Amino acid sequence: MKNDLATEQLTERKAVSRAYLRSLPLEEKIARLIDLQEQYYSMLALRDANGGKAIPEKWKKWRAARSISKK
Repeated sequence: MKNDLATEQLTERKAVSRAYLRSLPLEEKIARLIDLQEQYYSMLALRDANGGKAIPEKWKKWRAARSISKK
């Protein structure tokens, strides 16, 4: 029963979150996507710095392109 309640609450929060994201203007959605990509790259860089897997080539290219576009 407790597990069912947790699943139900998670499903409800997911629906609310999706509805909110759908209501955002396109510019805001793109800004959020860029933020998520930056966060993900930071995690990849941290993993690489700690001796884990290297940053995939496609993400290195993405970072290089972002660096050029910010100038």
